[in-house]
Amino acid sequence: MGYLAYSRARGILWIQTRRQDMQIENDIEKYLIRQIKRTGALCYKFTSPGTRGVPDRIILYQGNVFFVELKRPGGKPRKDQLKIIEKFKEQLIPVFVIDSKQGVDTLIYAMQSGIARVMPDMPRKKE
Repeated sequence: MGYLAYSRARGILWIQTRRQDMQIENDIEKYLIRQIKRTGALCYKFTSPGTRGVPDRIILYQGNVFFVELKRPGGKPRKDQLKIIEKFKEQLIPVFVIDSKQGVDTLIYAMQSGIARVMPDMPRKKE
């Protein structure tokens, strides 16, 4: 199983693994879809024509919305993806960067336990 790592500087909740199996991004995406459906959640491909860098997947679970950026093992988001993640962070929308099947398992655990709903140290909008 992976572990959650929160980057305060970027406001990104990373799901990382200690042991990285040789998996390709497509395998991880198929695994994500299969495992998310088992929870009863909805998982859709997310595209935004004309906007580069949006996360790969959107997950709807028990009144919550989560975005997922999938990467090959050890992969990191590109600059345009980091900019979009920052915009989502400003709107208090969680974005998870996942690079392994173990990371998917950790996301599901976080969703089901409620950890994923509130990101620690997430800046709140001033009213």
